Amino acid sequence: MFAKLSALVGSSSALPFQIVQEYGRGWGHWTHSSGVLNADGSSVSIFRISAKGELDPMLIAARNGVKRLKMLKHPNILRFIDTVEIEERGEFVIYLVTEAVTSLEYVQTSLDLNERDREKFLMMGLEQIVSAVSFLNNDCGLIHGNVCSLSVAVTETLDWKLHAFDLTTEHAVVGNLSTSPPLLASTWLVSTQYKSGELGRSEWDVIADSPPWAVDAWGLGCLIQETFSNSALRAMEDLKKIDCVPQKLKPYYQKMLASQPAKRLNPSALLESGVLKNDLLVVVTFLQNLAMKDSIEKESFFQRLSTKLADVPEPIAQRKILPLLAAALEFGGAPPSALAVLMNISKSLTHEEKEKVVVPVITKMFSSTDRSIRRCLLENIHSFGPELPNQLIEEQIYPKLQGGFTDVNPYIRELTLKSMVILGPKLSARTLNQNLLKFLAKLQVDEEPGIRANTTILLGTLATSFSESTRKKVMLNAMSRALKDPFPPARIAALKSLQTTATLHDAEDVASKVIPMISPLCIDSVYEVRKLAMVCVEEFVQVVKTHQDSLEESKQPNEQNSMMGSFGWGAKQVDSSPPTMIQHARDTSDRIPDVSNDSSSMPPPSSTPEVSTVGDGWDDDDDDVLEDMMDAVAAERQARAKLNAVSLKPSAASAQGTTARKPLRKSVPQKKQERTSPAPKKTAMRLGAKKLDKGVTMALHPRKPCQDILSVSFNQSGECFTCALSNGFRIYTTYPFDESYRREFIAGGFKRVEMMFKSNIVALVGGGEIPKFPPNKVILWDDHQGRAIGELSYRTAVRDVKLRKNRIAVALDTSVHVYDLEDLRQVHTAETIHNPLGLLAMSSSPDSIVVVHPGKHIGELQVDILDAKRSKTIQAHNRNLAALALTHHGKFVATASEKGTLIRIFSTQDGSKIREVRRGTDPAIMYSLAFSFEDAMPHWLASTSDKGTLHVFDLRGDEEDAEEGYQLVRDNVPSVSQQKGPLSVLRRMLPGSVGTSYLLSERSWAQFHLPDANKCIASFDTKYDGLVFIISTTGAYHCVEFDVNARGMCSSVAHSLFLTEDHHEESIYMKTMLMYPSGAQNVRCARCSHINPVSQSSDMAQLSCCSPNCRVQLMYPRGATQVQCSLCGTMNDAQQANQLGHVLCDGCQVTLMYAYGARSVKCAVCNVVTPVNSETAVGGGSAMSGGGSQQQQQQEQHATVVVENPSGTQLGVKNDQ
Repeated sequence: MFAKLSALVGSSSALPFQIVQEYGRGWGHWTHSSGVLNADGSSVSIFRISAKGELDPMLIAARNGVKRLKMLKHPNILRFIDTVEIEERGEFVIYLVTEAVTSLEYVQTSLDLNERDREKFLMMGLEQIVSAVSFLNNDCGLIHGNVCSLSVAVTETLDWKLHAFDLTTEHAVVGNLSTSPPLLASTWLVSTQYKSGELGRSEWDVIADSPPWAVDAWGLGCLIQETFSNSALRAMEDLKKIDCVPQKLKPYYQKMLASQPAKRLNPSALLESGVLKNDLLVVVTFLQNLAMKDSIEKESFFQRLSTKLADVPEPIAQRKILPLLAAALEFGGAPPSALAVLMNISKSLTHEEKEKVVVPVITKMFSSTDRSIRRCLLENIHSFGPELPNQLIEEQIYPKLQGGFTDVNPYIRELTLKSMVILGPKLSARTLNQNLLKFLAKLQVDEEPGIRANTTILLGTLATSFSESTRKKVMLNAMSRALKDPFPPARIAALKSLQTTATLHDAEDVASKVIPMISPLCIDSVYEVRKLAMVCVEEFVQVVKTHQDSLEESKQPNEQNSMMGSFGWGAKQVDSSPPTMIQHARDTSDRIPDVSNDSSSMPPPSSTPEVSTVGDGWDDDDDDVLEDMMDAVAAERQARAKLNAVSLKPSAASAQGTTARKPLRKSVPQKKQERTSPAPKKTAMRLGAKKLDKGVTMALHPRKPCQDILSVSFNQSGECFTCALSNGFRIYTTYPFDESYRREFIAGGFKRVEMMFKSNIVALVGGGEIPKFPPNKVILWDDHQGRAIGELSYRTAVRDVKLRKNRIAVALDTSVHVYDLEDLRQVHTAETIHNPLGLLAMSSSPDSIVVVHPGKHIGELQVDILDAKRSKTIQAHNRNLAALALTHHGKFVATASEKGTLIRIFSTQDGSKIREVRRGTDPAIMYSLAFSFEDAMPHWLASTSDKGTLHVFDLRGDEEDAEEGYQLVRDNVPSVSQQKGPLSVLRRMLPGSVGTSYLLSERSWAQFHLPDANKCIASFDTKYDGLVFIISTTGAYHCVEFDVNARGMCSSVAHSLFLTEDHHEESIYMKTMLMYPSGAQNVRCARCSHINPVSQSSDMAQLSCCSPNCRVQLMYPRGATQVQCSLCGTMNDAQQANQLGHVLCDGCQVTLMYAYGARSVKCAVCNVVTPVNSETAVGGGSAMSGGGSQQQQQQEQHATVVVENPSGTQLGVKNDQ
């Protein structure tokens, strides 16, 4: 006995689940129980079957059922989780673990639906089971073998699932008796009343000749009879009772039970007939396929959903519709109007059910920046607010909700204020005293009078939640301000709040502060105010008298509390205030934009750091601060009036929903001692974003950038780049391209992420709608430790930051600061002109520390050589600077102006201009400049702009220039005859003044056209000459290659959409194209040393992709009419016999394309006519023709075959052998 007990305990302890409750017998000999998984505690269903022998027929059939369930995946088939086969107490036991389900009989009984609602529910469930059976019969060619009520289970969300696959057999092997298929071997498991005629007579040849659905169609008829009669099938004669079957379903029911198997109805035909569809099924199906619907369909559906739900039974709505709505809202598929439906359904749920289903969705939706969603949440806060746990409100909801206090829409501000009546008492004392009071102080001087009145009422409501010191410092000052408000309901609210909080003020405050501030209202022009003020004065005078009597009689002052029983307002909520106060913001709807259809983004929550004292205008120790604050409010209102009088110009800022604002006071460079703990500006008031007029036209980019990316930047060596997102940041390697690591946060974005080479140290600047850190701080982050190791604070926003191994440089609006990384000691500071772009560059080489940034005047560049402690100013352009770049050793700097046509290169040692290159003649917005990484002097310069083109400029000089440090001053520019390029011939024909002012500017050596004109940056590779990386704010990575020996277009080597989760699959790498002598059997790649076999078939042709952004060489079998590019997907028309050739221009060495057979070709650049012959043709006989015998002889003499490298190397070059 002890041995059996030990075996039982030992075996059960090894099971990955625990049985909670036994339901009883299921299908066949299986028993059904509920349980939980040991790994995560999730609820599951556990099916158990046992037998004495390991080869018992029951176990053999059970193993077949487990195998089938594990392999079959369908929404209406029971989901398999795990299986265990062990020996217990001398028996062989199989445990099957599935998703949590209950029996169909139990669900029908527990729902307790009326006849009409029950029919809707059964039709919906039957549609799911018929879909599963059709999948088995028609798609898989399987026979289930016993479809009945016992083979159907129901989930918590009322989804019907098919299970019991012990008899499941392929229809193709039913007639093969030698193999003994499960349906033949285990037919005895099926009760007689469920067997069709041919199955009962064991006519296996008939079943094999019948359609695959013949047996299961009979089972579906049995299931329909059992579900609508609400009783198990006891005899085959019960199938003749059709009174319980719905009238519209009877013809199909009879076809399923046809005596001839071949005439039975196909389950797919029942689905296509639509007889099972009803309003409930339409709603459920739409919600299940919500991701495939467009916005118009979604909006129309949810507008009618409330009406449709009136006919849906409440249990079904709560268990079926509610989870689908919650999932749609949580994952962003449903419009904001679905939230109201969710709230309506969840009204009758218990506290536990709301906390399980509704609260997680509500918490996630508070992160949304959609005003319509925020409005719906706040309007229904009373229905779910009391159910929210205090910790959840403190840590997740309030940080996202506080942005509503400063929203530009007054109705959102008012709703946020009203929500604090419910959520405020759940906040911690620290949040109330140090954070919420700051917003209430600003709302008490809001431009909307109703918001000011409601703020005062809320202060009275939350007074008991504040600490004693906060109450003494804040309450009387706030009430004093409210009593002077020109809006009468605001003064009434202050008087009532004083009555409510009377017990919180001692007699000294009542005599010296309360009564003097109330007395002027006794002669107020408004009757209601005068009347209430007189009552308050009388009551507070009585308090003073009572205190005086207590002093004379030497009694405890706490008896004065009994005098306050006549105060009747109590701790009232906002809803108890006069209607004129609560509804005032709504009454001004003519000045308030309608937020019902406003899907613009919410403003970010306040990023003001928390301090230990309460300020913002309620500090009674400094009355001047109050006066200054009121003056600032008046100035703010005047500024708003001026803004309303000026029409807004279309701009990129307005396209993003914000308006550029001029600060109230000019920012001053911060002193050294203010760096670690800057004093808060008490009198500074932030102007709210101005509402845009309906007639304003937004300036849009050609393609909308990815909303998540805030900025991208390369590290100092170009080997990695960072991507700053609205919810974290990511770091990637450029070659080979791969994601290094990512850091994501629940709430918090970054405007700038700067990496220190390839180390774990990064500099972070908060940004986005919900900044992770304040935008006026630079956080030095050690990703290895996962914490901040340093912090720099400023009075203005940080524009950019640069790192090197021993220094950090920060660009602000009008200044640049450089610090030592050892102790964050400031070592250099410089004033700049207004620098909104944050233009700043710093050398990375350990030999010198050079910092370049805009100077104090327009077009001025300042170079600070910190090693030598000297600075130099260069007048680079006549317009403001738009981009700059510095070589890694700090010897040369490139600049571009706002016009964006010329790029000038200067020496940082003496400020002389080295070279001038021209991007183009049309103005452009320059995005980036980048030098190559040569040790002595840079060979290449890259630029990107809003024209969507990468330009690469050749800066290579001769040997003497390199030895002299690349000092190519204007006097040493090569003569006209020595200059090479496509315009060299044209220069000889023009006057000298034109040549020096316009044509002397070098054009780009290579170009690459990007798919769009969004902001992008470029960098060169440190190892391979001619390789450039391009990163776009749309989340696109490009690796392009140019020929360092010939001008032309860049070719794409690789590209990827790196912001997607499957960017590795989207990354496309070009393979190296190799050339070899005709007749060779193998060819070795010069790049990767891979030996490639040569196809003996030479019947191949090649062409260039016609897409201007691709131009990749494509190979195709000769005779094909169209060739699709695997890189860009463009369909190219194949020239017959590949009648194209290439030749180098005799004048400018540009590669020219000509039709095969031409004797000469004229260059479109220099107009030089170049003869075509075998010596000048590129690649010998690359122009092939399938014409006459003479052409074939030429092809044999100059045969060059191009093959594709099968090794798949990620870097492609052309082998010129």
